[in-house]
Amino acid sequence: MLSALTPRESTEFLIDKARTRARGTGDNLSIAVVKLEPLLEQTATVRKIEIPSIHSIKAGKA
Repeated sequence: MLSALTPRESTEFLIDKARTRARGTGDNLSIAVVKLEPLLEQTATVRKIEIPSIHSIKAGKA
């Protein structure tokens, strides 16, 4: 539902809902409005790193 509203409308809706639930005694609400966008696809080189096991470390083989 909130995704159909603008950030301002969403914030006002949530504040109003909090005040209604608080029955006029405040809103006790913190809001952060964050815009999420998809990441751009990037080509990256991935390098495999061998991590020694705890057994080989204890045996002095690492």
